[in-house]
Amino acid sequence: MMKVQRRSIVTAARKLADLLKLPLIDRSNVTPDETRRIWAEYHSSKPECLGKSIEPWRLEKIIKNSENNPMFMFPVHRTSGFFSLVSQFQKNVCMLTTLEQFQHRRPDTVPMMTVTFYDELCATKAVGLVRADIVSVLTVKEAETILDRLMYFYSSAEFNLVRDFNHRPREFDLNKYIRDSR
Repeated sequence: MMKVQRRSIVTAARKLADLLKLPLIDRSNVTPDETRRIWAEYHSSKPECLGKSIEPWRLEKIIKNSENNPMFMFPVHRTSGFFSLVSQFQKNVCMLTTLEQFQHRRPDTVPMMTVTFYDELCATKAVGLVRADIVSVLTVKEAETILDRLMYFYSSAEFNLVRDFNHRPREFDLNKYIRDSR
């Protein structure tokens, strides 16, 4: 049995306007495909972050599902074993830190990864943008896997695992989840 404790993980998320020239992107002659390409190109040369574009319905579902289910856990498997990251949503930002750091919460704890969901272009370009800032410990491949799993669990039928983790921890089989996550 696992008990979920809610503690805050705090970091500053970047605003979309700090990353892109929104007035230029938002012009009517920039297509959704061009918007996705610009976002991907912007992040392609930055090893410390990932940029993805998703459908607006999926972004909306992730944010909606996170409102009452802000926490989840993601095992990171390595040849020497594994460690777990705890994720915690606060509005459109999700921060991930190691389970150990989360349990021994100190004011100077830095998230291993911060994921920000941007909905500013959903209405005008039909594009949701996602950025993951990789702070430490994780490889780019590990961060990409975690980001994909985070978006999958919060926007698919597997969301029931997230719900159980947050609201029915006795029904959440942690050992099975870790085994199945390989």
